[in-house]
Amino acid sequence: VQAVVDRELQELSLDDFKGQYLVLLFYPSQCTAPMEISAFSDALEQFTTLNCKVVAVCANATTTQLEWVETPRSQGGLEGVAIPMIADPSKDLCSSHGVSAPNLSTSALYIISPDQTLHQVCVAVPFHTQVLCRVDDALTVVRAMQEEAAATAGPEHTPSASEGPGPAAAPPTTPEPTPAPAPAPASTPTPTP
Repeated sequence: VQAVVDRELQELSLDDFKGQYLVLLFYPSQCTAPMEISAFSDALEQFTTLNCKVVAVCANATTTQLEWVETPRSQGGLEGVAIPMIADPSKDLCSSHGVSAPNLSTSALYIISPDQTLHQVCVAVPFHTQVLCRVDDALTVVRAMQEEAAATAGPEHTPSASEGPGPAAAPPTTPEPTPAPAPAPASTPTPTP
């Protein structure tokens, strides 16, 4: 599919993100969620630290996306947005992910693991104005997925680069010395009458 990446048109496939965590944001158009798209872009470094990519999928044509990326944020645009934005004017990608119906698209957030297993889905109620996709929530889910993957892999597992750093290890602790139990009193034989 075509996407706007670094203010240029490129071909992009979701297979390009195998081996990484992926936050996939669906929006009917950029004009419905410029603040959310900008917020995810602004937090890109935090996601990168977790070996996680963020991609927006919008129903607009790529030419519209290019215009939005060049429009200042103060005017409702997406100037400076660093996340790839896939153009889906046919709504094929949106439909295949369950966030589109004839004449209707809605917002959604999908979080996908490095093996391309879908772990989290949040889909907005159509025409509902509440913000659906929050950066902190997505970061929390990705961290939890990494912790679960590390726990499932066992203590001898060392995360690969594709799995990210995983949870921070606690420093080793030295157990407090416990006093030895006091010796039992010597038993004295009781005289028998």
